[in-house]
Amino acid sequence: MDVPEVLSRFVPRFDTLFLGVKETDPEALTETDHLLGWLLRVLQQEDASDAGGLSEALQAALRYLDTLPAAESVQHKNAILYLYHLILFRRPEAEFSMRTYS
Repeated sequence: MDVPEVLSRFVPRFDTLFLGVKETDPEALTETDHLLGWLLRVLQQEDASDAGGLSEALQAALRYLDTLPAAESVQHKNAILYLYHLILFRRPEAEFSMRTYS
């Protein structure tokens, strides 16, 4: 902010925490058992060359979502939407194309 020096002490300052999600130990993200940690574990796997790592992370996140109380239904809905968009917009189209079964 462009303020006179006398007022500069009133300008809020924030430290920025840069979390290297891709380099963080997966267990460290979920050790507090918070929804955000489980979603970040899925995000770690978004670039996985095979769908196996992503699939395992998704299954673990969905298992966690099943434990959320009914009072947190909005968080549940938003998490599902986030996971859906992550897959839809960040993974190869071949992974989510319609399949026909006989």
